[in-house]
Amino acid sequence: MSEPRIPDYKNTPNFLKRSPYQNPQSFTMTPAALRARQPFFWKNMIAAGALMGLCGGICKLTEPYLGSSYIANCLLDWYTYTAIRGDNDFDDIPVPPISDKELERLKRERDQQQKQQQK
Repeated sequence: MSEPRIPDYKNTPNFLKRSPYQNPQSFTMTPAALRARQPFFWKNMIAAGALMGLCGGICKLTEPYLGSSYIANCLLDWYTYTAIRGDNDFDDIPVPPISDKELERLKRERDQQQKQQQK
């Protein structure tokens, strides 16, 4: 049997180049990569468990109010979307008065900044 042909990666995109942390024949992680990841395994498992627990807890806490109904979840999503979308007009924020001189000065500064950015 002939040996497996290792492709030449000189003219290929960067994401297709062979990684030094992978075995080129089997595409498994090398022992060096496994050793490098080993200290983080339990920390990652604890973080993943905490994140899944948080998500599961939120779902479980909202279930008595919404039930496991698809329609209730869609209504909640719709309400959240409309509440966020409708809050962007800023009509309730007062605008302080500004003199005409100050307004002209600010316009000149803005125009100068735009010219500098275009260069």
